Amino acid sequence: MQKGFTLIELMVTLVVLIVLLGLGIPNFTEWVKKTRIETGTRSLTGALMEARSEAVSRQTVITLAPADGGWAAGLSMYTDADTGGNSAYSASDDTMIKELNFSMGGITVDTVSNADDFISFNSNGQLNESGSTVEMALCDDRGEEAGALITINLVGRTNSRPGTKNNPLTTCTP
Repeated sequence: MQKGFTLIELMVTLVVLIVLLGLGIPNFTEWVKKTRIETGTRSLTGALMEARSEAVSRQTVITLAPADGGWAAGLSMYTDADTGGNSAYSASDDTMIKELNFSMGGITVDTVSNADDFISFNSNGQLNESGSTVEMALCDDRGEEAGALITINLVGRTNSRPGTKNNPLTTCTP
């Protein structure tokens, strides 16, 4: 008596495996993209909350500036000698707190308001953006329905929400 598989059994097994992989790979790709948006949102939200906390604990203006590649590449957090905030880092006047590097492959961060270059918090933890809230949209190639929106209100609180089919983001630049 011989043990093993026949050629027909092997071919049927391979066909079933190929069908299952064909169904699973697109779902896996969507999951990876969704996870990247969620991770990017948490990273930026965490940095914003930390900057607000630093502003209160140090009793000074804290400014965040995007890295050379934009907000999706990372940011610098530093004390800002200019009480109005939103000024470039000066090694002679400011203190660098930290530089964060993100690897948000395939994600763009679009500032929906006046926060293209800087976001500042004053010593009370309030947003130091001339009375305006700040919105940052995180997007990938799937557009407004699959991105996330981070909103920083005037008192400095950070809120995020995902884009959905019924409630897409107002802007998204993939």
